[in-house]
Amino acid sequence: MNTGRILTMRMAAMLVAGSAAPGAPIAITTVDLSPAYPWAEAEFDKAYAPEIEAEKDKVEWRKGAWLDANGMIELRQANQAAGLPVEHSVVYARVILDAEADGKIHLSMGSDDGLAVFVNGKNVFRNNAMRALTADQDQADVDLVKGKNVLLFRVTQGGGGWSLQVKATGAGVKQVPTARVDGAEGTNTAAPAAPGAPIAITTVEKYNVVWDSPSADARGSMPIGNGDIGLNVWVEPSGDLCFFLGKTDAWDESGRLLKLNKVRIKFQPALDPKASFRWELKLGEGLIEIRDQNTTVSVWVDANHPVVQVDAASLTGKPRRSNRGGRKSGRSACRKAAKTNTLPRPTPHSRLSAIRTPSCRERRNRSAGITATWNHRGCRA
Repeated sequence: MNTGRILTMRMAAMLVAGSAAPGAPIAITTVDLSPAYPWAEAEFDKAYAPEIEAEKDKVEWRKGAWLDANGMIELRQANQAAGLPVEHSVVYARVILDAEADGKIHLSMGSDDGLAVFVNGKNVFRNNAMRALTADQDQADVDLVKGKNVLLFRVTQGGGGWSLQVKATGAGVKQVPTARVDGAEGTNTAAPAAPGAPIAITTVEKYNVVWDSPSADARGSMPIGNGDIGLNVWVEPSGDLCFFLGKTDAWDESGRLLKLNKVRIKFQPALDPKASFRWELKLGEGLIEIRDQNTTVSVWVDANHPVVQVDAASLTGKPRRSNRGGRKSGRSACRKAAKTNTLPRPTPHSRLSAIRTPSCRERRNRSAGITATWNHRGCRA
């Protein structure tokens, strides 16, 4: 065994450890996001408004975007939700820290793709890379001054994934909170609860998303999913119900999660977006409910089977009982539905079927204003 080599390795380890800024982890829970700016790979060092002195005060920041427990944020999702570009772009994440005295902090970072860091307007780190994010893949010690310090993390995006991870350690430093913007209006300044603190449990219904007008295309869609299936659902002005179908493993060679298909469902009579129209993402029930003055449509995904469910009930049509077999309870359910002008809702033990080509009887039933894509113990509406 080479004793000299071991001592050299230990000394090197001590030097590396000694170079890091001392102190406890700094709780960085949110970042402010800039608009997305057009970017090309050859323009890594190009300066944009957040780092230009004459323009930085005019930047419209999206304040208080949450980081997860590992200090990471999915920039692609955040920009897509805001209707901003998600390819060949650059975005800045801003963090404001308050230091009790001049000193150093240690940054542990990751990014997809490249990363540049600015502290109080000075470029302190840069890595022009086209890569996927790996936790803590970049390290840097940076100087802070007493009082407020503005940190900018500029993250470039060529294509595919786009994300940032930020963690920090240091003594006598804390984050200056900013108001979080939820949607187009209103703010929520509440910070995440401290570890071990009591959590107030409330019902999720108060957070249901409700819209009262149709959408022109998928940019106005509601998300719903279960298992490994996800949908983007929207209702067009024509009254057609549309959704994109995706799976969690449908990645392409560029790392993009693709939609596998688009489904369009027409109703007769059509949904009327002008007549008491409302569609709601019901978080507690895990479904999207769409209503006009005559019809109610529910869209959901089975948690235990790769099945998309579309249930419909109408006041203007009359469901008919199928002549095909089935249990007595199924036939009774059909007779009951015919009397009440509603479809029997599936129970947890109902036999479920995926969206498929309608049967002849289903096509006849459409003239009565009722279609369905599920079975109820052998009964088909």
